[in-house]
Formats: sequence, structure tokens, C-alpha cells
Amino acid sequence: MNSPKRAIQRRLQILASAYPWLIREESRNLAFWRIQPPKLAPPRKVDDWLIFSLPDREYYWPQEFNPQNLPGLYKEIFTPWQQNPHAYETPRITLQPGDWVLDAGACEGFFCAYALQRGASVLALEPVERLAQALRLTFAAEAQAGRMRVLCAGLAEDCGQATLRVAPEHAYTSTLEKVSAEMDAHLAPGLRVEHISVDGLIEQGILPRLDFLKMDIEGWEVAAMRGALQTLQTQRPKLSLAVYHQPENARVISQMLHTAGLPYRLWQHGVFLRQGQGPARPFMLHGACP
Repeated sequence: MNSPKRAIQRRLQILASAYPWLIREESRNLAFWRIQPPKLAPPRKVDDWLIFSLPDREYYWPQEFNPQNLPGLYKEIFTPWQQNPHAYETPRITLQPGDWVLDAGACEGFFCAYALQRGASVLALEPVERLAQALRLTFAAEAQAGRMRVLCAGLAEDCGQATLRVAPEHAYTSTLEKVSAEMDAHLAPGLRVEHISVDGLIEQGILPRLDFLKMDIEGWEVAAMRGALQTLQTQRPKLSLAVYHQPENARVISQMLHTAGLPYRLWQHGVFLRQGQGPARPFMLHGACP
């Protein structure tokens, strides 16, 4: 049994290792918030779409959804990692030409564009049907060339159906809710959305292989990782996971990988700290195998 003195020493060691990370990452947060997001020119309206012209391409956005957060989402993706607590790519976790990327929670498609610019191919997973339609229009050329696929589905630990809560003011925060047997009897078909696991995507041949796993799925990251363990065992993709939605997500996922015997080295990146939303925790959890 550990003595009280040893327990206190262990706590002091944890604090000593945590504080430098918190200080370093908090300075990164401050640098990020000082950066002004790009100003988007007024969009064209075509049928029921808003079309925003950016330097790399035209992005389609459903007219019924509020576009005010698009500049901030663009900043999250394209700000360099040195100033970006939400960065998906860092010097340790890099995209390579020819990689197959799973973009879970693709939303407007900015990370899809980022990965394509790096020479990767992308399977975009987006459960909001109108956003999935927009992605198909935005990346029509890449889809025709075989470098881009769009699947209207959520990512979870298994394959099945869920309900989807969509807030038109903040469509990027849409969340899944599992369908219970009681709900299933009364749920209208239009409220259902398919969900699938990473392992299911590989087993069904929807994704040919997985080199880079990106997730930002509004708190479903832990469940989705449970449905990815077989693929992680066999293919060892790099991991770039937004884990800030729940205080325990980084810890739970780290423990899950350790328990499964996976030789991932993990790094935390960025600090999420918002009044009334629990303790400080990392924005991102990155991982790679030696």
C-alpha cells in the first residue's frame, strides 16, 4: 500500500509536469484569439445555396443555416499550429501525399480542403444531409478525380440509426442521439440518420484504408474510438481528435488505447477553458505509433 507521503509526492510530480504544458498552451490560445479571421465577401445566392468565393475554391452553404461562424471555422483550420490550439496537423502529426483521411464531422469542408491541398484523399463523414449535399457540390471536381468521397452519416461505435439535433444558427454543433426501441416505433423517417463505425467503414470497403483519423463530432469521440480499435490495431493511423467537448475525453481515450495494447504515443494540444463548462482540458489529442 502506498504511504501518504508517497501519494503526496506523486501528486506534486503530476502538477509539475502539467503546469508547463498549461502555460505553454495558454500562450498559444492567447496568440490564436488575437488573429482576425478572414472577411468573407458577400455570397452569391443560387437556388437554395449561399456560395462563398475563397482563394482556393467556391464553398457551398445551405441558405437556411446561419453562415456567421464560417470565418472562425476557417481560422481554426488554416492558422499555423504554433498559434492554433485547435490545429489538426502539427510537426508530430503530419499529412502525407497519398494518405487516406477520414474527416469525421466535415461540416463546411475546410479541413477537407486542407487535406486535399496536402495531397491526401478524403472520406468526408457528415450526418447533416444538407451539409453533405453542400460538400458534394464544393468538392465535385475532386470527387470526379477519385480523391474525395462524401458519406451522409455520423460516426459511432457501431452501425445503426440515430436522431440528429440540428441548430440552424450553429449547424456545426449538430449532435447525434441513439434511437431507443421505444423511440424507434414513433420516429418519423425524416428524423433518422445513419451512423457507422471506423471499423465498419473499412470492413464494408467504403474507406480503402486509413492513414489519418480526424474527429470533431461534438462529444461522440469516445464512442467512435471504441468502434475504431480493430482498425487502429491493423493500420495504425495518425490521430487528430477534438476532445474538448467533455472534461474526461482525453483521459478516457488515452486509457482506452493503453488497455487495448496499442503502442500510440499521445500529445495534448491547446487548452479549453470556458466559464461554467468545467475544468481546463486539452482542445486536441494527437497520436502516432512509432
